[in-house]
Amino acid sequence: MDLVVENRWFKLIELALVALGGIIWYLRPEWAAWPLLIVLLPWILRLLAGGIPFQRTVLDLAMAIFLATMLIGLWASYDPAAAQAKFWILFAALLAYYAFAGQPAENLWLAAGLLSLIGLLIACSFLLEYDWREGPIDLGVINRVGAWWVGVRPSITTPEFHPNRAGGLLAMLYPFPAALGLKAWRDRRNEQNSSKASFAVSTLFIALILGVMGIALVMTSSRGAWLALLAALGLLFLWALSGYLTRSMTHPVISQPRLVLFALALIIVGAPLIFLLVSYPGGVVNLANALPGLPTGASRLALAKYTTQLIGDFPFTGGGLAAFSGLYSHYIMDMPVFLFSYSHNFYLDVLLEQGVLGFAAFGLIFLGSAWLLARMLVSQKDIWLKLLVGACLTSLVTLSLHGLIDDALYGTLGTPLLFVVPGMAAALDQTVRPDANLRSATVAEGESAGRHVPPNRKARLAGLTLMGVLGLSLLLGFRKTLTASWYANLGAVAMARVDLADFPSGQWDEGENLPALAWSIGYFKEALSFDPHNQTALYRLGLIALLQRDFPEALTQLEGAYQAGPAHRGVRKKLGYAYVWAGDFERAKMLLAEIPEAGREMPIYVGWWGNQGRADLAAQAKKMSAIMRLIEN
Repeated sequence: MDLVVENRWFKLIELALVALGGIIWYLRPEWAAWPLLIVLLPWILRLLAGGIPFQRTVLDLAMAIFLATMLIGLWASYDPAAAQAKFWILFAALLAYYAFAGQPAENLWLAAGLLSLIGLLIACSFLLEYDWREGPIDLGVINRVGAWWVGVRPSITTPEFHPNRAGGLLAMLYPFPAALGLKAWRDRRNEQNSSKASFAVSTLFIALILGVMGIALVMTSSRGAWLALLAALGLLFLWALSGYLTRSMTHPVISQPRLVLFALALIIVGAPLIFLLVSYPGGVVNLANALPGLPTGASRLALAKYTTQLIGDFPFTGGGLAAFSGLYSHYIMDMPVFLFSYSHNFYLDVLLEQGVLGFAAFGLIFLGSAWLLARMLVSQKDIWLKLLVGACLTSLVTLSLHGLIDDALYGTLGTPLLFVVPGMAAALDQTVRPDANLRSATVAEGESAGRHVPPNRKARLAGLTLMGVLGLSLLLGFRKTLTASWYANLGAVAMARVDLADFPSGQWDEGENLPALAWSIGYFKEALSFDPHNQTALYRLGLIALLQRDFPEALTQLEGAYQAGPAHRGVRKKLGYAYVWAGDFERAKMLLAEIPEAGREMPIYVGWWGNQGRADLAAQAKKMSAIMRLIEN
């Protein structure tokens, strides 16, 4: 059994099972966790063989923390069904990581080929499913080509890929078939490894993949994906150029000439770009809007800004898996309808749903992968290894840059691919350092035998000790603030479960669930006993007071929340409405003038308050509606 589970073909089969499970889930998402049973089969066989079920890697601790925060996010979510579905998708991403990380050196190019095939499937799915006539995208010429294509293509039904998400995934995966193409081109004269016929077949197949993926990437009209891929390729080009210049030096006067030249190239290229961003009229938003396509930079920036205001409510637990839509609509926009499913920012989505600890683990995974790949790119001499490392690093940089403006990997059809590039990085690291575990064991044995700890290990222990001391000092110094945030976080989770139990209801809350908010009120009052300026507790106590129709108390709490953070959109809107119900129209006007939907909602409140038997508040809404019309005109 040991010979079987350690065989390269067994590990390749494991990779194929991961792909098969992902395809089944893609075609039948309603099956939830059942396709994972296929992926877990190799794990079960390894356990039966008496070994550990997965390949140990340098990123295991970060992966374990990320898994723990997934479980916390499952508990915290107001929508258990949606959270459970997302949990299993993220768990599939963890399994995919270990399937790729466990590949031996002789399988790595086959793994790159599998990623290329996945890119081809995504491209074909997008091209055969998306309708450019019903959902036009950013560029007119692409819409015209797309409309023609819809009229002549075969009719199939597959799960829909949004153009921006498809573009992000295709840009992330494109470096792998490109690397395969370069490898085939360099191998063309090596008759020992491949015949002319096999070379022709493989070249045509790779060209097909590159062509179809390239066409699909263009047809997505995803400017963010294009720019991210071009930026990553530009960095790789500068690295190659610095290597060429270094090799041309006969007597370099510095110890690391290539790194110095690469840094200088970054400065030369980056300085004008930074100057353009700083000096362009209107800043980054207007520069983004100046690119071909629809002007969406301002809306993306506002969405990210308001998401950061929501993140502060859930620093410890996160707001819960698949919880963005309800939390954003209810506590930022104050609308009982679905608006957005995610923040269009990869990093903010993780931070909101899995909290600070989950985001830290996520950061360690990606930064650690980047460090492993960059170190191999600098130190390795093998041309094939460097080519694959370059593809992985280009892919990682592409998805990292694209994540700043869209989210193709967290909570979407692309989520099973979340950790495939880190998995490739871990596999390459194991290939380069196959004796890493042996060295660790040797060091441990030496310590147990009373030998001296190596200097680098001493430095590591000293660093960890220093970090521990600093962390403890921060905890002691900000004990009250952190304790208040903890209670406010718990209260926010409990309140969201009540407020959003039937989201999206399309109806404003009439206060029928007030008794269920008792636990939340207790948490918020406990938070304020440690920090009277905690915005989360003040804001939500103000919301509860509004439900109780206790407008003086609502004003007290919401004014405190406003003083704690005047930029918070939800606080500004609710405080403005509280002023309306209290009859203070001048203050209400100052706050609601910047809330676009307030003028549309006030006339609706006239009838709504009338149905509640509050003619006085209906009159207040009518008067404010007239004021808002004057402001708009």
